[in-house]
Amino acid sequence: MESVCGGNLTVGSNPTLSAIFVALSESGGGLSAVEPGMGLEDRVREYYALFSERKLKELEAMFTDDSLIIDYKGVEHHSSGVVRMFEMYPPGTKFAPLSLARDDRSVNTVFRLTGGPPDRASEGKDLFVFYGDKIRVLKTQLPAA
Repeated sequence: MESVCGGNLTVGSNPTLSAIFVALSESGGGLSAVEPGMGLEDRVREYYALFSERKLKELEAMFTDDSLIIDYKGVEHHSSGVVRMFEMYPPGTKFAPLSLARDDRSVNTVFRLTGGPPDRASEGKDLFVFYGDKIRVLKTQLPAA
C-alpha cells in the first residue's frame, strides 16, 4: 500500500504508519476539529515553543494516548516518545519553524535547530498528523551533519 500525506511523506514503507492512516481514513478521520481559534499551524508552533522551553508536561498533553513518534534515527516510540525526544536533544536546543504546509489533518514543517545534536544538521523536517487537536503521529527527519 502506498499512501501520501501532505504530498511529502510516503508511508507505504512503514507498516505502523500505513495502519494508522488506513484506520483513520476508514473511520472517516474525525481529524479536522481543532480548538476554536487555534489552527493546526498554531498547534505546531506551540509544540516547538514548548519543546524549546523543555516543558514536558505541556508537550505530553499535546499528544494522543496512542501516539507514535518516529525520531530522526528512525526509531518508533509509542506513547512515551516525547520523553525520548528530550533525551535526544541537548538542554538549550531551540527550534524555529521555517515553513509550514498543511492539509486537513497534517502539517509538514521545515525547522532550524540551534544547540541541537552535534552530529546532526541544523535544519530538519517534521510531519505532524493530528487527531482533532492532538498530535497522533510525529515523524522527524534530521540528516547527519
